[in-house]
Amino acid sequence: MTTKSDSKFTPTSEVFKASFEKLQANLGDLATHGKANLEALSTSTKIASEGLKKASELSVAYLQSSAALATQTTKNLSSAKSLQEAVEIQADYAKTAISTYFTEFTKVSDVILGAVKESVKPISERTSAWISSVQSAH
Repeated sequence: MTTKSDSKFTPTSEVFKASFEKLQANLGDLATHGKANLEALSTSTKIASEGLKKASELSVAYLQSSAALATQTTKNLSSAKSLQEAVEIQADYAKTAISTYFTEFTKVSDVILGAVKESVKPISERTSAWISSVQSAH
């Protein structure tokens, strides 16, 4: 009686071989997916860092031009001949400074948002590939 029940639970060599081959194939697929995931992460990081670099460069350029505008305005104010002229110089400075700030803020925001959007694509593609492979495995 034990030999009959033992034969039910003892895998045959064919079943063992098929299971082992399936395990090897799954491990190979896992390694392939892992490598592709790392490449996607690397690409995503590169895109994000390039975007941050560009945003940083734009910010530094804005700060430099803003400082130059402030310096020039100070010189103009020091040479003003009347209170009315000083008020006009200050008003022109304020208009220019605010306009330039919003223009540059928009540029930096667009660069950052574009970088985020582009850097998510490789990871999104890998997620879709993984979902497809899981669905096909079932």
